[in-house]
Amino acid sequence: MDLAGSERLSKTGSDGLRLQEAKNINKSIAALSNCVSALASNKPLNFVPFRDSKLTRLLTESLGGNCRTTICACVSPSLIHFDESYSTLLFAARAMSVRTRASKNEKIDFKYVDENGRSVSPMGAESQNELFLKNQNNKLINKTNELKQEVAMLKAQLQGKFKSTQRNGDMGSEQLSYISDNMSAYDA
Repeated sequence: MDLAGSERLSKTGSDGLRLQEAKNINKSIAALSNCVSALASNKPLNFVPFRDSKLTRLLTESLGGNCRTTICACVSPSLIHFDESYSTLLFAARAMSVRTRASKNEKIDFKYVDENGRSVSPMGAESQNELFLKNQNNKLINKTNELKQEVAMLKAQLQGKFKSTQRNGDMGSEQLSYISDNMSAYDA
């Protein structure tokens, strides 16, 4: 961001629209200087006035956030511009003492696909939803196995009663053939 025009108004002799622009630029630079001073101080919980100007609002992340910032201060070797050069160097010295901790804002999440085409997290790390579904699936498998055992036990009891009824001759041949046909349907 170029902040050219931050010189003394008495030296430039600007008027009208240029004068208003120079005033607004100088206000923004003063607000930026206040923010840099607040960030450079080592006081904990120090208030940083980022909302004082549009410039400082735009530079909020650059000054105190998660990014790397470079400030280039240009000075003049001329004695006429000594005051501006001196204030620029003071500002640069304060800006150098601001420390930010920049880190990458990316999260890489690799998904592996198993032989069934389902996505699997790396190193066995499973999501909460996957764990819940696996738990529910295991419960249903256990319940199915219990019901199969119960059906087999009831079938064995029924076959025992069927054989005893067949021996005693309590039922007719039509009823016995109907029962044996229906019992064979449950073998699957």
